[in-house]
Amino acid sequence: EQRVHLRRQADRAARRAQTRAQRGERARAGLDIAPHEAPLWAALRELRAGLAREQGVPAYVIFHDATLLALLRERPRTLAALATIDGIGQRKLERYGAAVLALLR
Repeated sequence: EQRVHLRRQADRAARRAQTRAQRGERARAGLDIAPHEAPLWAALRELRAGLAREQGVPAYVIFHDATLLALLRERPRTLAALATIDGIGQRKLERYGAAVLALLR
């Protein structure tokens, strides 16, 4: 027996992986996050990912990147201030408000 790798399949897989990486880089570049904001940005994304895993939903269902960016820029300190962020309605405020505020403090 001999193992055979078809070149066409390997090329497609490599192109797909490269394309995914490029999409991720373009998305991050479009957000214009300053180097000093990077740790908080990563923490917000980690919080969102954890909440999404717990609920079995995609991360964007919890908060879109635009909402995370608004949290990063505005850094609300109260539930009332958090409620003014686009993408955070009453239900998300009740579900995730305390966790978000704890992270932002």
